Amino acid sequence: MKATKRLTNSLNRMTVLAVLLSSLLGFAALGAYSYVDYRSRLVDQIGAQAESVVNTASGAVSAADVAEVLQSGQKDEAYNRLVAQLSQMKVRTGVKYLYIMGEAGDGENFMYVAEGALPSEVGNSDITKLGDTDSIVGEYDGGAEP
Repeated sequence: MKATKRLTNSLNRMTVLAVLLSSLLGFAALGAYSYVDYRSRLVDQIGAQAESVVNTASGAVSAADVAEVLQSGQKDEAYNRLVAQLSQMKVRTGVKYLYIMGEAGDGENFMYVAEGALPSEVGNSDITKLGDTDSIVGEYDGGAEP
């Protein structure tokens, strides 16, 4: 009788342990799946928002003004219109950065043409100036995550 009771207790413990281990593995798999699914949906949502901002901004910004500023390289009326248009779009969309860049001509750098600024950012040293350059060669790997 004692041997049967010990065997029953041992089997009960093993059963409980197996159920707990299976549950733990199941919850871990569910958690991993949920994380991957959440991350994928978040990336898709942010991508869609970015695409919407780009489409809206490209319709609001004058291509002729961009071409004029790129050709002249001066902070003239066309430049001021671009900054004003980008600033209005930045306020409307709530994005942190909104700027126009062009090729600097050396194959490695891009030149800032104009950047929108919120009223609280005017005069901030972080706002790029016409002609500022930024090298992206080596910093980004063709769209791969940094």
